[in-house]
Amino acid sequence: IMSAPRLENFDYIGYRPYLITICCDCRHNYFESDMVVNECIKILRDVSEEYEFKVYLYTFMPDHLHLSIVGSSENANLQKMIKIFKQKCGFWFKKEYGKQLFQSGYYDHIVRKEEGIEKVIRYMANNPVRKGLCENYEDYRFTSSFEFDMKKMF
Repeated sequence: IMSAPRLENFDYIGYRPYLITICCDCRHNYFESDMVVNECIKILRDVSEEYEFKVYLYTFMPDHLHLSIVGSSENANLQKMIKIFKQKCGFWFKKEYGKQLFQSGYYDHIVRKEEGIEKVIRYMANNPVRKGLCENYEDYRFTSSFEFDMKKMF
């Protein structure tokens, strides 16, 4: 499995908004388990704080994860943050289940001003609705934010 390439001549550091997609190994539905998702959320909270990122939204789909994150300092380093997040989740999962959690690599999208972070977040939050996992994004137990009240988002 090939990693998605990072943009050349782009440092992925600072106050930038990103949309990240991380897939489960072999697209297994590991994120259907409350235990797995809850542990990954705990790790995401710790790692995002440590590496100075605000998690505007996370959505754990059955076989992949979407993150809408924004650097909260000039030193916020996306590549380090995602690497450590995947490493810590993967270590826990391997210890617990004896399997690899994630595919190598991840996909990133740098959110441009004209796209608007609100539109990106709305699109992400409605992913489970589009996939038929729930009727309303508010009903999906694996979508939330560390920064906002989900009921007041849209």
